Amino acid sequence: MPPDSAHASEGQQRHTVTGMGCEITVRRLVRAIEQRDQECVEALLAPSVAWDTGAGEGGPETLNRSQLAGFLERLEEHNDQRQVKEVTAIAGSIVVRTEGTISPPGGIRYEGTSFDVYDCDEGLVSRRRVFGYRKDVLDALAVPQDERQGLLVVRDDDDDRLYHFGIARGSAMTWARYADLGTSDHHHCEMCWATFSALHADYQQEGYATLDGRRWLCRDCFDEVKDHFALEGRQAGGV
Repeated sequence: MPPDSAHASEGQQRHTVTGMGCEITVRRLVRAIEQRDQECVEALLAPSVAWDTGAGEGGPETLNRSQLAGFLERLEEHNDQRQVKEVTAIAGSIVVRTEGTISPPGGIRYEGTSFDVYDCDEGLVSRRRVFGYRKDVLDALAVPQDERQGLLVVRDDDDDRLYHFGIARGSAMTWARYADLGTSDHHHCEMCWATFSALHADYQQEGYATLDGRRWLCRDCFDEVKDHFALEGRQAGGV
């Protein structure tokens, strides 16, 4: 084997081992959080951890290790009932997809999917970020478009991301401009609820539509469900 190839192989092996070690750490951390084991949680966090709690009233909140002491108590107060559905290593980070409900006292009950992205340093979790959508995760991890197929996609009918979904399995969908195929002043993406409309430039102007123009998916959400629902994607004017 040429020297350069040997060096590359060793680098790939180190990356794989590091990724596997981080995944084991994250799985232990997630289990400790579910069991509300504060001591175990603290033991798995790096001293300089940056912990994103998710969106709060004032937007995302990031805590350091000393501020995390009451984190599990807050989960209890908010009746956090989320469950882990998928753990995936992507671009050197570990992505944990959760589904379930959070009911803050006196607040609005949240139900749905979230993506927690973890990074590790020397075997301990050094950063946690929270995202609401698959696209945001893959964008944050700088995953090229041609490498996203099959990552974090819908694989079962019970996936919470299908809350609004009403497109029949095996449907043909065509890529179209909303101005050409839309049947009202606006529609929403069946997955992420983004707005399609020709009324304002900030709205989605193009997407995948059922042939009658009544149901729409943005490009990223089409990629999430196309295999599971055997959707046929056509180009504009295709047959």
